[in-house]
Amino acid sequence: MKVLVNCRGLYPQKSGGLENFALAVISGVAGHVEEVVLDVRRPDVPFYEGCFRSYSNVSLVSDPKQGFWFFVDDWIRRFPALRKVIRNVGKSLRTNPLKAKEEWANTQRADVVYYPSHRDEPQHKSIPTVVTVHAILPEYGAKEMDQIRRHMESARAIVTSWPHPFRELTDRYPFAKDRLFMVPFTAEQNVARGGAVHLTGLNLPDSFYLYPAVIIPRKNHQNLIKAYGLLKRRGVDAPAVVCTGGNVHEDHTSALLRLAKAEGVTDRFLFLGQVSSERMSALYHACAGALCCSFWEAAIAAIQEGVSAGKPVICSDIEPARAHAKLFDIDVCFFNPADPRNMADQLEHFGRNLRPYRESSVRAADAVRCVDTAYMGRCYADILRYAAGLAEKPSWAPFLFPMNASWPNPGTDLHIDP
Repeated sequence: MKVLVNCRGLYPQKSGGLENFALAVISGVAGHVEEVVLDVRRPDVPFYEGCFRSYSNVSLVSDPKQGFWFFVDDWIRRFPALRKVIRNVGKSLRTNPLKAKEEWANTQRADVVYYPSHRDEPQHKSIPTVVTVHAILPEYGAKEMDQIRRHMESARAIVTSWPHPFRELTDRYPFAKDRLFMVPFTAEQNVARGGAVHLTGLNLPDSFYLYPAVIIPRKNHQNLIKAYGLLKRRGVDAPAVVCTGGNVHEDHTSALLRLAKAEGVTDRFLFLGQVSSERMSALYHACAGALCCSFWEAAIAAIQEGVSAGKPVICSDIEPARAHAKLFDIDVCFFNPADPRNMADQLEHFGRNLRPYRESSVRAADAVRCVDTAYMGRCYADILRYAAGLAEKPSWAPFLFPMNASWPNPGTDLHIDP
C-alpha cells in the first residue's frame, strides 16, 4: 500500500503539538506499510530528510511552484518594507502564492491520502482520504466548522484521539458514526529522552510544577497567576510554575509578567518559550508535578505525559480532562479553572497530598506507555488499508484496547464499544 501524507500545513521545525503528533503517526505507519510519501513544504525538506533518514520506505515530494514562491519570499526578507507591501497587496487581492495548491494535490497518486489535521483544506479529489479531527475548539467559527463538516462528509475514515472528541463528533455528525475511530496519541516523544544535561542554563527553581502550553488566553495562565497571588497572601509556599510553549502574540507573555508583578509572584513563574523534545522530557522528569489550567482542551498533555513520567497531576475540571483521566484510570487533583480561589484551594491541597496522586500516576504509567508509536502505527495502518479499499473494516473498530494486562477497562460510559 502506498500512503500519501499531506504535510503541507505543518511547521515541523517549530515542534508544536500537531507536528509532534504527525511525526509520531508517520513513524508508526512506516513500520506497517510498504510505502509512505510525504507531501511537504519546500523549506521543510531538509528537516524531513533528517528525521526519516533511516526509513527506506519514506520519501518526499514538494510542489515546485509553491517552492519557487517560498524562495522569493525568503529572498525579500532582507527588504522588510517591500515584503510587507507585497503581503498587503496579496491580502487585498485575496491571494497567497505560498498557500498549498489544489492542482498539485490532485496530480499525486497513492492508494490513500492521510491528513494529520482537520485544519488542512480537503483538496485530494481522486484519492480516498483519512483525516484526524483533533477537536472542535470553542473559538471555531463558521469557516472552521464548515471545513470540519467537509472532512466528515468526504473522508473514508475519520480518526480522533480521545474520548470526549469521539463522543462530540458522534453526536454532531451521526452520518459519519460508522467511519469514526479512536486512536490515542502516544506521549513517548516528550518523556523518553533528555537527561539533566538538557536543563543546563535554565536557572530552574528548586521545586516546580510544569505547565506546557502555548501562550494564549484559553490556556488560562492569568487565573493561575491570580491563584498564586492568593496563596502568597495566605502564607502558603507552593512550588513555582515553569511554563513552556510558543508566544502566539508577543504581548501575551508581557501581560502575564505584569500581572505576576502586580500579584507579587514574579519569582513563582518562569516562561521558557518553546523547547526541544529533549528539554521537555528533562523538565517532566525534574518537576514536582504536572499542571494544566486550560479552560478547554481535547486532551491534557499534563495527564498523559506527566503520568508517563510518574508525576502527580493537577488539572482543570473540564469534561475532556475527566474522560482522559478515566481512560487510563488516573487519580487527578481537579480545580475550577474559572475560579482563582478554588484553584488556590486545590493547589494547597495538592501540595500537601502529593503522595496518593503520585502513586496513582506510577500505577497508571504502564498503561499509558502501552500507547506507543508501534500501537499508533498498527491502528492507523489498519484504518488506512480499510479506507483504501484494500481490507475490511478492522474488527477492533472503533477502538483497539492495547493488549497489556496493565490496561484498565474504562467501562461503557465512554461510549466506545470495543
